Amino acid sequence: MLKKVTQSDISLLNIPDVTFNPIFIDISCQSTGANAVYYIYYKNQSPIIAFALFERYNKIITPTHGYPFYSGIWFIDKKDYDIDLSDALHLLTEKYKSISLILPPKIDDIRSFIWNGFKIINRYTYIKNCNDLSVKYDVKKNYKKAEKLNFNLTIEESLGNEWINYKNLLLRIGYNSKYLISLETWINSLLKKKLVKFFKVSNSDKETLGSGIVLLNDASKKGYFLLSFVDKSNIQSEINSFLYIKIQKWLLENGFEFFDYLGANTKSIAEFKKRFNPKLQQYYIAKYSRSYNLSSSIKKWFKKVIIFFNI
Repeated sequence: MLKKVTQSDISLLNIPDVTFNPIFIDISCQSTGANAVYYIYYKNQSPIIAFALFERYNKIITPTHGYPFYSGIWFIDKKDYDIDLSDALHLLTEKYKSISLILPPKIDDIRSFIWNGFKIINRYTYIKNCNDLSVKYDVKKNYKKAEKLNFNLTIEESLGNEWINYKNLLLRIGYNSKYLISLETWINSLLKKKLVKFFKVSNSDKETLGSGIVLLNDASKKGYFLLSFVDKSNIQSEINSFLYIKIQKWLLENGFEFFDYLGANTKSIAEFKKRFNPKLQQYYIAKYSRSYNLSSSIKKWFKKVIIFFNI
């Protein structure tokens, strides 16, 4: 049985994931104009699967500020979840015209989605164990150079004027400009609630050299690298090496276990991140459309009719 529940009902499950954090969900709703919806799938009156999703116009959407973060799906009982998830998804497809989900990497069995008519798109990210400080030789060399140049990493309370750099960077790589205002609002709101840390690299003259924005998942001890910016210069490699390694060390010192780089899909970016020796991890985008599935069913029906009557 799939039951629509309240935020309070979900909170009682104590799910250790930021996608179920009420503050994270409320901020995401405010920045996207969506409504939060919560479902629990029960089996023999026991909660098996929980969903914390975003709804608009009878559709389940991913947050429309355009940042591809994972959807809220949690397995309370992880044993043989494929059939239960399939049943839960079937009941969701009966409620919504379309469903768009970015599956967290822990979901590696996607048969339940395929069985329910979801289109699946493969994506990749890099995940680094915070205990593993190994990097490629050139990264290690550049990090040591940065230390000799007296680079410093600080945590700032606000993005300040730095957002202009991120905005220009996102526009250059093809980001839709209509999302940038809501994305900035989302990040700033998370920053105020301590769910995001803004790290800044500066030199001995206190000049800003680069920065990084990291979403914190305290409950599951994970950090997510939302965005970074380092301007092109003759010491760009040194700044990047310092930024990534120092953030990982900060995460480790503060009890975090994993560092998700959030993306390894563009060749140049993937090659750059690979030098920090992370583990390649596959994840999926799952999309369902009732109109698409209905159209496919009609086409299949016509094909059977044509074959039957030998037209």
